[in-house]
Amino acid sequence: MESDYHDDEREIDQAAEAAIDFLPPGRAAVLDVLHQSLERYREMDKAGLLPEQHARSLVELSRLRDLIAVEMAEHTVELDKSRVCSEDWGSNSTVTWLRHKANLTSTAAGDCLHVGEQLRSLPRTIEAVRQGRIGFAHAAIIARHAATINNSESAEPFDESPYLKAAERSSPSKLWYHAMHEWHRTDPQGVADAQRDAAIERYLRFIEAPEGTLFVKGKFDSAAGATIRTALEPLARAKDGADTRNRERRDADALVELAEHALDTGAVPQHG
Repeated sequence: MESDYHDDEREIDQAAEAAIDFLPPGRAAVLDVLHQSLERYREMDKAGLLPEQHARSLVELSRLRDLIAVEMAEHTVELDKSRVCSEDWGSNSTVTWLRHKANLTSTAAGDCLHVGEQLRSLPRTIEAVRQGRIGFAHAAIIARHAATINNSESAEPFDESPYLKAAERSSPSKLWYHAMHEWHRTDPQGVADAQRDAAIERYLRFIEAPEGTLFVKGKFDSAAGATIRTALEPLARAKDGADTRNRERRDADALVELAEHALDTGAVPQHG
Protein backbone atom coordinates (compact mmCIF):
# COMPACT_ATOMS: atom_id res chain seq x y z
CA MET A 1 0.00 0.00 0.00
CA GLU A 2 2.86 2.38 0.76
CA SER A 3 4.01 2.21 -2.87
CA ASP A 4 0.66 3.63 -4.01
CA TYR A 5 1.61 6.92 -2.41
CA HIS A 6 5.33 7.06 -3.13
CA ASP A 7 5.93 5.45 -6.52
CA ASP A 8 6.88 8.85 -7.93
CA GLU A 9 9.37 9.72 -5.18
CA ARG A 10 13.09 8.96 -5.28
CA GLU A 11 15.68 9.45 -2.59
CA ILE A 12 18.58 11.79 -3.32
CA ASP A 13 21.84 9.96 -4.06
CA GLN A 14 25.08 9.85 -2.06
CA ALA A 15 26.67 12.55 -4.19
CA ALA A 16 23.86 14.90 -3.28
CA GLU A 17 24.29 14.04 0.41
CA ALA A 18 27.95 15.04 0.17
CA ALA A 19 27.10 18.21 -1.74
CA ILE A 20 24.77 19.53 0.97
CA ASP A 21 27.07 18.66 3.87
CA PHE A 22 28.79 22.03 3.72
CA LEU A 23 28.16 25.56 4.97
CA PRO A 24 30.26 28.75 4.98
CA PRO A 25 32.06 29.01 8.35
CA GLY A 26 30.21 32.13 9.49
CA ARG A 27 26.78 30.69 8.75
CA ALA A 28 27.69 27.36 10.34
CA ALA A 29 28.84 29.17 13.48
CA VAL A 30 25.52 31.00 13.82
CA LEU A 31 23.58 27.77 13.41
CA ASP A 32 25.79 26.11 16.03
CA VAL A 33 24.92 28.91 18.47
CA LEU A 34 21.22 28.37 17.76
CA HIS A 35 21.55 24.63 18.39
CA GLN A 36 23.51 25.21 21.60
CA SER A 37 21.03 27.81 22.86
CA LEU A 38 18.11 25.48 22.23
CA GLU A 39 19.92 22.67 24.04
CA ARG A 40 20.52 24.96 27.03
CA TYR A 41 16.84 25.90 27.02
CA ARG A 42 15.83 22.22 26.85
CA GLU A 43 17.89 21.43 29.93
CA MET A 44 16.10 24.08 32.02
CA ASP A 45 13.49 22.74 34.45
CA LYS A 46 9.96 23.24 33.15
CA ALA A 47 8.12 21.61 36.05
CA GLY A 48 8.64 24.59 38.33
CA LEU A 49 7.13 27.21 36.02
CA LEU A 50 3.81 28.89 36.64
CA PRO A 51 1.02 28.36 34.06
CA GLU A 52 1.51 31.94 32.88
CA GLN A 53 5.21 31.24 32.34
CA HIS A 54 4.46 28.12 30.32
CA ALA A 55 2.05 30.17 28.21
CA ARG A 56 4.59 32.94 27.64
CA SER A 57 7.26 30.41 26.73
CA LEU A 58 4.96 28.83 24.16
CA VAL A 59 4.25 32.21 22.56
CA GLU A 60 7.96 33.07 22.37
CA LEU A 61 8.92 29.64 21.00
CA SER A 62 6.18 29.96 18.39
CA ARG A 63 7.59 33.31 17.33
CA LEU A 64 11.05 31.77 16.98
CA ARG A 65 9.52 28.97 14.91
CA ASP A 66 7.93 31.55 12.60
CA LEU A 67 11.19 33.48 12.23
CA ILE A 68 12.99 30.28 11.30
CA ALA A 69 10.22 29.42 8.83
CA VAL A 70 10.76 32.74 7.02
CA GLU A 71 14.47 31.97 6.73
CA MET A 72 13.58 28.51 5.39
CA ALA A 73 11.28 30.11 2.80
CA GLU A 74 14.10 32.34 1.58
CA HIS A 75 16.43 29.34 1.26
CA THR A 76 13.71 27.27 -0.42
CA VAL A 77 13.06 29.70 -3.27
CA GLU A 78 16.78 30.07 -3.97
CA LEU A 79 17.22 26.30 -3.95
CA ASP A 80 14.25 25.96 -6.29
CA LYS A 81 15.73 28.48 -8.73
CA SER A 82 18.84 26.31 -9.05
CA ARG A 83 16.73 23.26 -10.11
CA VAL A 84 19.36 20.96 -8.58
CA CYS A 85 16.79 18.93 -6.63
CA SER A 86 15.19 17.62 -9.81
CA GLU A 87 18.10 17.82 -12.24
CA ASP A 88 21.04 16.65 -10.08
CA TRP A 89 19.77 15.20 -6.81
CA GLY A 90 17.21 12.69 -8.02
CA SER A 91 14.06 14.24 -6.56
CA ASN A 92 10.93 15.10 -8.50
CA SER A 93 10.88 18.64 -7.16
CA THR A 94 12.22 20.94 -4.47
CA VAL A 95 9.09 20.27 -2.39
CA THR A 96 9.64 16.50 -2.63
CA TRP A 97 13.27 16.94 -1.60
CA LEU A 98 12.22 19.05 1.40
CA ARG A 99 9.72 16.41 2.47
CA HIS A 100 12.40 13.75 2.62
CA LYS A 101 15.47 15.67 3.79
CA ALA A 102 13.92 18.38 6.00
CA ASN A 103 11.23 16.04 7.40
CA LEU A 104 8.34 18.28 6.35
CA THR A 105 4.80 17.47 5.32
CA SER A 106 3.75 18.27 1.75
CA THR A 107 1.82 21.29 3.03
CA ALA A 108 4.72 22.64 5.09
CA ALA A 109 7.19 22.20 2.24
CA GLY A 110 4.76 23.84 -0.18
CA ASP A 111 4.27 26.75 2.23
CA CYS A 112 8.04 27.36 2.29
CA LEU A 113 8.11 27.53 -1.50
CA HIS A 114 4.97 29.68 -1.85
CA VAL A 115 6.13 32.22 0.73
CA GLY A 116 9.61 32.28 -0.80
CA GLU A 117 8.22 32.90 -4.28
CA GLN A 118 6.00 35.76 -3.07
CA LEU A 119 8.54 37.61 -0.91
CA ARG A 120 8.52 40.65 -3.21
CA SER A 121 4.72 40.74 -3.25
CA LEU A 122 4.43 40.52 0.55
CA PRO A 123 6.97 42.90 2.15
CA ARG A 124 4.57 44.11 4.85
CA THR A 125 3.32 40.60 5.56
CA ILE A 126 6.85 39.24 6.04
CA GLU A 127 7.72 42.21 8.23
CA ALA A 128 4.62 41.51 10.34
CA VAL A 129 5.84 37.92 10.86
CA ARG A 130 9.27 39.17 11.90
CA GLN A 131 7.65 41.57 14.37
CA GLY A 132 5.46 38.81 15.80
CA ARG A 133 2.18 40.46 14.78
CA ILE A 134 1.14 37.45 12.69
CA GLY A 135 2.46 33.92 12.27
CA PHE A 136 4.08 32.13 9.37
CA ALA A 137 0.83 30.18 8.90
CA HIS A 138 -0.89 33.49 8.14
CA ALA A 139 1.82 34.42 5.65
CA ALA A 140 1.52 31.05 3.91
CA ILE A 141 -2.22 31.55 3.31
CA ILE A 142 -1.64 35.06 1.98
CA ALA A 143 1.22 33.84 -0.23
CA ARG A 144 -0.90 31.11 -1.82
CA HIS A 145 -3.60 33.63 -2.71
CA ALA A 146 -1.01 36.12 -3.93
CA ALA A 147 0.37 33.48 -6.28
CA THR A 148 -3.11 32.65 -7.60
CA ILE A 149 -4.04 36.28 -8.19
CA ASN A 150 -0.66 37.30 -9.63
CA ASN A 151 -0.87 34.42 -12.12
CA SER A 152 -4.45 35.22 -13.15
CA GLU A 153 -5.15 37.24 -16.30
CA SER A 154 -8.59 38.27 -15.03
CA ALA A 155 -7.73 39.40 -11.49
CA GLU A 156 -7.27 42.88 -10.13
CA PRO A 157 -3.67 43.70 -9.08
CA PHE A 158 -2.84 41.92 -5.84
CA ASP A 159 -2.94 44.05 -2.70
CA GLU A 160 -1.69 42.49 0.52
CA SER A 161 -3.31 45.15 2.74
CA PRO A 162 -6.77 43.55 3.26
CA TYR A 163 -5.20 40.14 3.83
CA LEU A 164 -2.71 41.51 6.35
CA LYS A 165 -5.42 43.46 8.17
CA ALA A 166 -7.51 40.30 8.50
CA ALA A 167 -4.47 38.25 9.58
CA GLU A 168 -3.69 40.62 12.44
CA ARG A 169 -7.13 40.14 13.96
CA SER A 170 -7.86 36.46 13.26
CA SER A 171 -6.50 32.94 13.45
CA PRO A 172 -5.07 31.27 10.33
CA SER A 173 -8.25 29.22 9.87
CA LYS A 174 -10.45 32.34 9.91
CA LEU A 175 -7.99 34.13 7.63
CA TRP A 176 -8.49 31.35 5.08
CA TYR A 177 -12.20 32.21 4.85
CA HIS A 178 -11.44 35.92 4.53
CA ALA A 179 -8.86 35.19 1.83
CA MET A 180 -11.39 33.15 -0.12
CA HIS A 181 -13.89 36.03 0.10
CA GLU A 182 -11.23 38.49 -1.09
CA TRP A 183 -10.32 36.20 -3.97
CA HIS A 184 -13.98 36.03 -5.02
CA ARG A 185 -14.15 39.83 -4.93
CA THR A 186 -10.98 40.55 -6.90
CA ASP A 187 -11.09 37.70 -9.42
CA PRO A 188 -14.58 36.21 -9.92
CA GLN A 189 -13.62 34.77 -13.30
CA GLY A 190 -10.53 33.15 -11.82
CA VAL A 191 -12.62 31.62 -9.05
CA ALA A 192 -15.07 30.21 -11.59
CA ASP A 193 -12.21 28.77 -13.64
CA ALA A 194 -10.64 27.23 -10.52
CA GLN A 195 -13.95 25.67 -9.45
CA ARG A 196 -14.40 24.18 -12.93
CA ASP A 197 -10.88 22.76 -12.85
CA ALA A 198 -11.42 21.40 -9.34
CA ALA A 199 -14.55 19.56 -10.50
CA ILE A 200 -12.60 18.02 -13.36
CA GLU A 201 -9.91 16.88 -10.90
CA ARG A 202 -12.32 14.99 -8.63
CA TYR A 203 -11.23 11.46 -7.78
CA LEU A 204 -11.98 8.68 -5.33
CA ARG A 205 -9.48 5.89 -4.81
CA PHE A 206 -10.02 2.59 -2.98
CA ILE A 207 -6.93 0.80 -1.67
CA GLU A 208 -7.47 -2.67 -0.27
CA ALA A 209 -5.07 -4.11 2.28
CA PRO A 210 -4.26 -7.85 2.20
CA GLU A 211 -6.52 -8.60 5.18
CA GLY A 212 -9.47 -6.88 3.52
CA THR A 213 -9.34 -3.46 5.19
CA LEU A 214 -10.36 -0.74 2.73
CA PHE A 215 -8.56 2.61 2.66
CA VAL A 216 -10.27 5.52 0.90
CA LYS A 217 -8.54 8.58 -0.54
CA GLY A 218 -10.15 11.29 -2.63
CA LYS A 219 -10.44 14.89 -3.68
CA PHE A 220 -13.62 16.87 -4.30
CA ASP A 221 -14.37 20.42 -5.34
CA SER A 222 -16.21 22.69 -2.89
CA ALA A 223 -19.68 22.08 -4.36
CA ALA A 224 -19.26 18.30 -4.36
CA GLY A 225 -17.80 18.45 -0.86
CA ALA A 226 -20.79 20.42 0.39
CA THR A 227 -23.15 17.85 -1.15
CA ILE A 228 -21.34 14.98 0.57
CA ARG A 229 -21.31 16.76 3.92
CA THR A 230 -25.03 17.60 3.64
CA ALA A 231 -25.88 13.97 2.93
CA LEU A 232 -23.76 12.63 5.79
CA GLU A 233 -24.54 15.25 8.44
CA PRO A 234 -27.92 13.88 9.62
CA LEU A 235 -26.53 10.36 9.86
CA ALA A 236 -23.31 11.43 11.58
CA ARG A 237 -24.93 13.10 14.58
CA ALA A 238 -24.26 11.59 17.99
CA LYS A 239 -27.13 9.30 18.97
CA ASP A 240 -27.29 10.39 22.60
CA GLY A 241 -25.08 11.23 25.56
CA ALA A 242 -23.80 7.66 25.67
CA ASP A 243 -22.48 7.85 22.09
CA THR A 244 -18.69 8.00 22.58
CA ARG A 245 -17.73 7.85 18.89
CA ASN A 246 -15.53 10.70 17.67
CA ARG A 247 -16.49 12.74 14.60
CA GLU A 248 -14.32 10.75 12.18
CA ARG A 249 -15.86 7.47 13.35
CA ARG A 250 -19.38 8.92 13.05
CA ASP A 251 -18.65 10.17 9.52
CA ALA A 252 -17.36 6.74 8.54
CA ASP A 253 -20.42 5.02 10.00
CA ALA A 254 -22.66 7.55 8.22
CA LEU A 255 -21.08 6.76 4.86
CA VAL A 256 -21.68 3.03 5.37
CA GLU A 257 -25.27 3.70 6.48
CA LEU A 258 -25.90 5.89 3.42
CA ALA A 259 -24.59 3.17 1.11
CA GLU A 260 -26.68 0.49 2.85
CA HIS A 261 -29.81 2.65 2.55
CA ALA A 262 -29.21 3.18 -1.19
CA LEU A 263 -28.87 -0.56 -1.71
CA ASP A 264 -31.86 -1.48 0.48
CA THR A 265 -34.20 0.97 -1.29
CA GLY A 266 -33.05 0.04 -4.77
CA ALA A 267 -31.76 3.56 -5.41
CA VAL A 268 -28.77 2.09 -7.25
CA PRO A 269 -28.71 -0.77 -9.79
CA GLN A 270 -28.26 -4.20 -8.20
CA HIS A 271 -26.59 -5.70 -11.28
CA GLY A 272 -24.13 -4.52 -13.92
